[in-house]
Amino acid sequence: MLASIDPSALIEHRRYLYRYAIQQVRDAEAADDLVQDTLLAALESGGRFQGRSAFRTWLVGVLKHKIADRFRYRARAPVSLDALGDADWRDEGGTEVAERLIGAAPAAQEPANAEARRRFWEACQARLDRMPVQAARAFVMSDVLGHDSDQVCRSLGITAANLWTTLHRARRRLQAELAPLRPA
Repeated sequence: MLASIDPSALIEHRRYLYRYAIQQVRDAEAADDLVQDTLLAALESGGRFQGRSAFRTWLVGVLKHKIADRFRYRARAPVSLDALGDADWRDEGGTEVAERLIGAAPAAQEPANAEARRRFWEACQARLDRMPVQAARAFVMSDVLGHDSDQVCRSLGITAANLWTTLHRARRRLQAELAPLRPA
């Protein structure tokens, strides 16, 4: 068993680890973070490397665990409309979202209708909470925030066809569940 790992030995493998990570997560910033976490973990637990495999193979194993942890975390992370801050999208762009989903805005812009808007967005959040995380993220990024398809696909690591299907299903589900909120 090795007592410690020479940091320069880690640097030699950084590029390879980065290429591996970018293929898995399709996000340059996330890949860089994963590689940094891997190198740090290797330094901290270098005594665990027993030499039964090539050093690079061991590093890739550590990286695989970091990637799996990232996907597990993202799968559990809730999608919150409140996390978007109190931007004007609920009154301006949010009205367009509501019109696409239920055929009408939840309420006009007057202060007297603020309660109706609040109820609509609470109902929308409740439905997003029950939706698969990937579908909820795709819907929020595309329909609420207005990101283009390429941005959403890159961020979620999915194809354009997968995005289209995911959005279609999410919109249909939200339309069906929010239909009772449609004004008479």
